[in-house]
Amino acid sequence: MTQSQYNALSIGNAIAYAKTVPDFFAADAILSCEEIGDGNLNLVFRIKDSLMRKKSDH
Repeated sequence: MTQSQYNALSIGNAIAYAKTVPDFFAADAILSCEEIGDGNLNLVFRIKDSLMRKKSDH
């Protein structure tokens, strides 16, 4: 059995981790994050692409 290290996520490293997941966010994504945990041991984050992409009719 190997020993693993527990690292609690923070808003900053949750975004960094999300960027490493292949094909989840676009390469140019500008990510925002908020902690939505219930205050107990579970760390829950909502990560969104905050880049607004506008389609022009012209």
